[in-house]
This record gives sequence, C-alpha cells and structure tokens, in this order.
Amino acid sequence: MVSISFNPYTWHSTKERVNSDVLVLNLKNDNSEMLEVSSLDEEIVIVVPLKPQTPSKEKSWYFIKKDELRFHEINVTHKNTLLILEILPQDPTVHLLVYMRFGQRPTTQEYDLNATISHSGNCVWKPTAQGKKEGETECSLNPLTPIEALAKRPGKYYLGFLSVVVKDTPVSSAVYDSKTYQNYTLKVALGSCVFWSDKHEMWITTGCQVGV
Repeated sequence: MVSISFNPYTWHSTKERVNSDVLVLNLKNDNSEMLEVSSLDEEIVIVVPLKPQTPSKEKSWYFIKKDELRFHEINVTHKNTLLILEILPQDPTVHLLVYMRFGQRPTTQEYDLNATISHSGNCVWKPTAQGKKEGETECSLNPLTPIEALAKRPGKYYLGFLSVVVKDTPVSSAVYDSKTYQNYTLKVALGSCVFWSDKHEMWITTGCQVGV
C-alpha cells in the first residue's frame, strides 16, 4: 500500500470529494497477479486519516433562547456522507441537548440521534441496526471530541438545540436555563469514501462507505 499526499486524478469534477491522502492498494494472488474484488462476504476496513479541513459551515457564536429549540439545516448531496459536528456551549454551566433527524425538524421525542454536550464532555445516543427503539450511547470526557454520524441518504438533515443549566446540584436535578439566551459554537464538516475507477475515469462510491 502506498500513500500519496496529493490527488493524482484531478481531471473529473468528482475530484472535489477527495480531501485526504490518496491510498494505492493493490490486491494480488500468490503469482503477483491483480485480483478483481467484488461481492465480498466481509468488508475490508481501510483507515485513512483526514486532513484538517475548513468546516463547510462555521460561525463564531449562535444563540439559543430559553425553553425553545434552535434549528440548523445540513444539506447532504451524496449518500453515505460522514457528518462531523463540533459543538460547544460558551457557558461552562450549560449543557446542550442536541437532536438530529432526517427529512424534518426533530423534537425532544422524535429524532434519529441525540447528544448531551458540555465543557466536561459529551454523550451521544445512536440507534442500532435493529431500529430506533434500541440504541447505544458513547461518551467522551473530551468536550472537543466531534460527533460523527453517517448520513446514509442524500437530503436535508436537521439539528435541534436545547439548553440546560446545571446548578450546584447533581446532574439529575438539572433544570432548563433560567436566562434569556445562551451562546454556542457549531462547526460542520462532511466526509465520504470514494475510489478512482479506471473504467469510468472518475471518483465513485460503489461498494465503499465511511465507517463510524
């Protein structure tokens, strides 16, 4: 396997989807003959570190009004796109409740993903393969750890934010923010898995998807 620090295939418009080093991986048999790979029983996992990128949506601060959901819209143009969300409240006493939903605005009861974010870390709930009734929660003590979610379908993804202030009481006793407004940052970046097709002379996604 060879890593190239630049994209050598730039003559098709799909080059815009490449934002990492390009890996050249050739699979060969015992006679050093190239193997044609298709219809695998198990996936091949390849780890490609992402280059630092300019978020596609960035603003210094957004504000949220007490007891009201604040919404953001993310437009995804390709299937199997990785959403990378960096979210942090300005006030260290504030916890942000974040909800994401495909196709329409989420509510506190209807969502595809939810997260609790604060200066002490974040926890993210995602549904399992069995469906929305079952899910898994992952937590990080690093508040700068981004939330990663796989957008399997192109279309509009909506984020809903709600602020909670934690008093000098246990977290379980948290109450909704008593102030008028709270500020937070939101940065959104998009990623995808593509490979160069010699047959089509373009970057394609067939059989390739981003793992989360």
